Amino acid sequence: MRRAEKAEQKKKKDSGRGRDKAAEERPGTAAAAPAEAQVARDEAEDTNSVAYEPVQQIGDGEAQYSDWGQATYLSNDDTMSLSSAQRVIFAIDKFLPVPLEHIRPHELLNYFSFETAEVAQTDDFSVLPEIAKDPKQDGIYNLALAIRGRPVDKQARRNGNLTFVVDRSGSMSDEGRMDYLKRGMRKMMGELKTGDLVNVVLFDHEVCVPVENFVVGRDKPEVLEKAIERMKPRGSTDVHAGLTRGYELADRGYQHTYNNRVVLVTDALANTGNTDPRTMSMVAKYYDERKIRLSGVGVGTEFNDALLDKLTERGKGAYVFLGSEAEVDAVFGQRFISLLETTAMDVHFQLHLPPSLRMNVFYGEESSAVKRTCRRSTTSPTRRSCSCPI
Repeated sequence: MRRAEKAEQKKKKDSGRGRDKAAEERPGTAAAAPAEAQVARDEAEDTNSVAYEPVQQIGDGEAQYSDWGQATYLSNDDTMSLSSAQRVIFAIDKFLPVPLEHIRPHELLNYFSFETAEVAQTDDFSVLPEIAKDPKQDGIYNLALAIRGRPVDKQARRNGNLTFVVDRSGSMSDEGRMDYLKRGMRKMMGELKTGDLVNVVLFDHEVCVPVENFVVGRDKPEVLEKAIERMKPRGSTDVHAGLTRGYELADRGYQHTYNNRVVLVTDALANTGNTDPRTMSMVAKYYDERKIRLSGVGVGTEFNDALLDKLTERGKGAYVFLGSEAEVDAVFGQRFISLLETTAMDVHFQLHLPPSLRMNVFYGEESSAVKRTCRRSTTSPTRRSCSCPI
């Protein structure tokens, strides 16, 4: 983060899984997805579902935050998403334009590495603060908080109940998307550990399940290898049907001590079945409440960024982008654990400022003077920045 202090002038302060018991006593079949009639109600609640209310903004355009001495809650990115940074880097490498809406500063902070403090054995994460004068603006100080989660490797992580929902529609034949997908899935097999439970759901305009209840260490790896090899692009794209089927399998195989997660790999160009993003995100939210998280992997230069961002936001999981073989190998190799594991739940920071200070710019995901609910921090190091005038 970055922060700042006040100048000689004085300014008057503005006035101003919880899986329930019924879910735990789940019947043999998976619980049905919520009725689509709930969409309007859930969408109405969506505006109030963020963890923090926005801090009041001033109108002079010189600073976003009006209150001197404001105590402000700062939110770490609750999903540890990297997609925005990956897409910016891809566009720079390929000399392509980047739509402004695809640039999310907190994901750039997630992506790059910063100096961090070692995590004590008794702690879940460490925080390393640094403050310095802004080299280009008088009266501005920058405060950075570098956050590092407790290291977790393959052997130390929890076993996973992992359901891969894979797009095999015709658009996946463009730009080598299916080749990237297969390369990633093969790479991922090396990151599985004995006891992991794996399901694979394929979708186009239809849905099929080539692998169900595969247990690493019990079943032959050839079963997964053959399913990956046989993936071929065809048909149109029914994301809703594939995602719903994946959640049903994950719910049916739910293990209380496992990491229960759906991993959606797609270009998200939904054109068949229910294409309403509100309905799909409602399904993600419903199953998140049943402790099944959603991670998203975007493939191709023209994938639906808005849909995947919304789905993973409601499903409380990371969202990444595959733009090169190097990114494929990283996402499904050494960074695969970041798609799965969470170091600490309900993490938030409160920045207490004296009357002589105010926050000018915040580069994290969310900030507010009012704390409602808390978000979480993930395994990878992150950095939050804000700046304030002196």
